[in-house]
Amino acid sequence: MATSSRPLSSLTHLNGHMSQQRQQYRIPIDRSGHLTRRGKVSVCHISDVTEQGFQLQTDLPLVTGDVVRLTCALESQEEIECGVAVTHARPPLFGSRIVDISPDHQERLSRFIERLLTLTMMGLS
Repeated sequence: MATSSRPLSSLTHLNGHMSQQRQQYRIPIDRSGHLTRRGKVSVCHISDVTEQGFQLQTDLPLVTGDVVRLTCALESQEEIECGVAVTHARPPLFGSRIVDISPDHQERLSRFIERLLTLTMMGLS
């Protein structure tokens, strides 16, 4: 699937309270994904998400500053792919910031986070 992507800094975020919450709060999730670096693919676990990044657990040897490709299914039919930079490393846990994502995949991530926040506010999660 060929999609154009642009750096996160050039994306326009939704206005309003929900958007601010998505950007500020780490939302716990339990998802599996794949990290790709220099052609090597490794399984990872995603334990939290924000609009800016993810907390990851992986056996892939990473250091702060490494940039890897993350692919994961947010929902059963909604997969995202993005470039993430490692912001902190305490193996096997890693913090990451999204540095490259297509507008379509950013929108998928935003909708996913908004659904999680709505469920949390309604007490359904």
